[in-house]
Amino acid sequence: MSTTLERLRGLEDVEVAPGARPQGQEGPPAPTRELDRPSTARSPRAPSINSLSLAWLLIAGSLIMFEPAPRDPNAPIPLWGALLATAFLGGLAAAMAGLFVRRSWAPGAFLVAGVAGLGMAVGCLGTAHHSMPYPLLEIVGFGALTVLSWRTMVAGART
Repeated sequence: MSTTLERLRGLEDVEVAPGARPQGQEGPPAPTRELDRPSTARSPRAPSINSLSLAWLLIAGSLIMFEPAPRDPNAPIPLWGALLATAFLGGLAAAMAGLFVRRSWAPGAFLVAGVAGLGMAVGCLGTAHHSMPYPLLEIVGFGALTVLSWRTMVAGART
């Protein structure tokens, strides 16, 4: 059985590279300098999931709450309109579920809902479903939500 002094003398002979871990320990190498440490701080300009959720609540909620009656209430809904509405509601439901269980894919689900909402807004403008200026408000609102969702998703992927 070796003594502690003998073990220390044996360790003095071993050269370990800076940042390396002894054999048998798992995980990434320890940072050697302050600059090598990964940054966990978000960019001051990167939106958080809380600000994204609040923006969706205010903008999409306002667009839905103040939506005017369609010009022709008996007009048939085209297949692409039904698919976009399904994608919008599905993306919104998935985003809410992702927020509830704190998953990192929630901004991606908001992005899906934003793109579908933008598609519906463009379709509304193209088919004259609503009178002006509501389709333009939809395009601006869903466009802003889509960009905000994209930025939040990208910022979350960097951290």
